[in-house]
Amino acid sequence: MSEEVEGKTGEYFSDCATARTSAESKDMKLALRWNQFISLKVRHYLFFYFRRLWEKSAELVQLEPHEEVPQPFENSAKAS
Repeated sequence: MSEEVEGKTGEYFSDCATARTSAESKDMKLALRWNQFISLKVRHYLFFYFRRLWEKSAELVQLEPHEEVPQPFENSAKAS
């Protein structure tokens, strides 16, 4: 650890020096909106990833698809 930053905690650094954070970084409403947006994107990504994983697994063990893969996040998206 560099001597310049030893013992400093809770600081924001830019270009190897302490810096002030932007007003946006302290905006809780903006943080919550960003979190909701990211959570939705992650849920969609995971659904499609696990669907492809299921389909490939079924193909490898030669299962016959008898029904659609359930959509686990469909109800939670409506509740949000």
